[in-house]
Amino acid sequence: MNRRRTATHQGFTLIEIIVAIAIVGILSTVVTFSIRGLLSNSSTKNCTVEVHKVNTAIQAYYSENKVWITTQTLSSLVPDYLTTAPSASTPSGAGTVDAAHTYKGSKC
Repeated sequence: MNRRRTATHQGFTLIEIIVAIAIVGILSTVVTFSIRGLLSNSSTKNCTVEVHKVNTAIQAYYSENKVWITTQTLSSLVPDYLTTAPSASTPSGAGTVDAAHTYKGSKC
């Protein structure tokens, strides 16, 4: 008796593996770029929040002492008005206080 054996499909073909790898690559690229955008937005928001905090502390310092803070005296806001003075290692960077008594972060 001459019976033919039919080939059963066991395993994956090379094309199926390549397609699966391509899909995973595309998905990982999309996720990577989404996360990068989120990180960029969060650092900008951190900077904005810190600048607002410093400006509020400057106003509070003036309200109590009737003396405006300058760039050189920013450290006098610590510890009563701020936990740390703005510096190069903070989100806003080592900013300056302008003539309108407003703090401008160097990294914002």
